[in-house]
Amino acid sequence: MQTVGPEHVGLGLDYVFDSAELDEYVTKMRHTFPPGFGYDAGIRMVRPEQLPAIVDALLQRGYGDEAVRGILGGNWLRVARRCWR
Repeated sequence: MQTVGPEHVGLGLDYVFDSAELDEYVTKMRHTFPPGFGYDAGIRMVRPEQLPAIVDALLQRGYGDEAVRGILGGNWLRVARRCWR
Protein backbone atom coordinates (compact mmCIF):
# COMPACT_ATOMS: atom_id res chain seq x y z
CA MET A 1 0.00 0.00 0.00
CA GLN A 2 1.31 3.42 -0.92
CA THR A 3 0.78 6.27 1.50
CA VAL A 4 1.66 8.96 -1.05
CA GLY A 5 2.20 8.89 -4.79
CA PRO A 6 5.47 9.47 -6.65
CA GLU A 7 4.72 13.18 -7.01
CA HIS A 8 5.43 13.47 -3.27
CA VAL A 9 8.79 11.67 -3.26
CA GLY A 10 12.24 13.08 -3.94
CA LEU A 11 15.67 11.58 -3.52
CA GLY A 12 18.16 13.70 -1.64
CA LEU A 13 21.09 13.66 -3.99
CA ASP A 14 23.63 14.90 -1.49
CA TYR A 15 26.33 12.42 -0.51
CA VAL A 16 29.00 12.29 2.18
CA PHE A 17 32.13 10.44 1.06
CA ASP A 18 33.78 10.37 4.50
CA SER A 19 31.47 8.20 6.60
CA ALA A 20 33.72 8.43 9.69
CA GLU A 21 33.49 12.22 9.61
CA LEU A 22 29.70 12.01 9.22
CA ASP A 23 29.44 9.63 12.20
CA GLU A 24 31.56 11.96 14.32
CA TYR A 25 29.44 14.97 13.38
CA VAL A 26 26.11 13.20 14.01
CA THR A 27 27.34 11.99 17.40
CA LYS A 28 28.59 15.46 18.36
CA MET A 29 25.38 17.17 17.22
CA ARG A 30 22.80 14.91 18.96
CA HIS A 31 20.61 17.93 19.69
CA THR A 32 20.26 18.53 15.94
CA PHE A 33 20.24 14.88 14.83
CA PRO A 34 18.26 12.85 17.40
CA PRO A 35 19.07 9.11 17.27
CA GLY A 36 15.46 7.94 17.17
CA PHE A 37 14.87 9.62 13.80
CA GLY A 38 17.37 7.67 11.71
CA TYR A 39 20.40 9.75 12.58
CA ASP A 40 22.33 7.13 14.49
CA ALA A 41 26.02 6.74 13.74
CA GLY A 42 26.50 4.37 10.85
CA ILE A 43 24.18 6.15 8.41
CA ARG A 44 24.64 4.53 5.03
CA MET A 45 23.94 6.33 1.81
CA VAL A 46 23.39 5.21 -1.72
CA ARG A 47 26.50 5.94 -3.77
CA PRO A 48 25.99 8.24 -6.77
CA GLU A 49 27.06 5.39 -9.06
CA GLN A 50 23.99 3.45 -7.91
CA LEU A 51 21.48 5.94 -9.38
CA PRO A 52 21.14 4.07 -12.70
CA ALA A 53 20.18 0.91 -10.79
CA ILE A 54 17.59 2.88 -8.81
CA VAL A 55 16.13 4.26 -12.05
CA ASP A 56 15.98 0.77 -13.53
CA ALA A 57 14.28 -0.58 -10.39
CA LEU A 58 11.65 2.18 -10.48
CA LEU A 59 10.95 1.57 -14.15
CA GLN A 60 10.69 -2.18 -13.56
CA ARG A 61 8.14 -1.52 -10.83
CA GLY A 62 5.95 0.32 -13.31
CA TYR A 63 6.83 3.95 -12.62
CA GLY A 64 6.74 6.01 -15.79
CA ASP A 65 9.41 8.36 -17.10
CA GLU A 66 7.63 11.43 -15.70
CA ALA A 67 7.37 9.90 -12.21
CA VAL A 68 11.04 8.88 -12.26
CA ARG A 69 12.11 12.36 -13.38
CA GLY A 70 10.09 13.78 -10.48
CA ILE A 71 11.65 11.42 -7.95
CA LEU A 72 15.15 12.24 -9.22
CA GLY A 73 14.74 15.97 -8.72
CA GLY A 74 11.74 17.31 -10.58
CA ASN A 75 9.54 17.20 -7.48
CA TRP A 76 12.11 19.19 -5.50
CA LEU A 77 12.26 21.73 -8.31
CA ARG A 78 8.45 22.02 -8.44
CA VAL A 79 8.25 22.62 -4.68
CA ALA A 80 11.14 25.12 -4.75
CA ARG A 81 9.57 27.10 -7.56
CA ARG A 82 6.27 27.22 -5.71
CA CYS A 83 7.79 28.23 -2.36
CA TRP A 84 10.49 30.66 -3.54
CA ARG A 85 8.54 33.02 -5.76
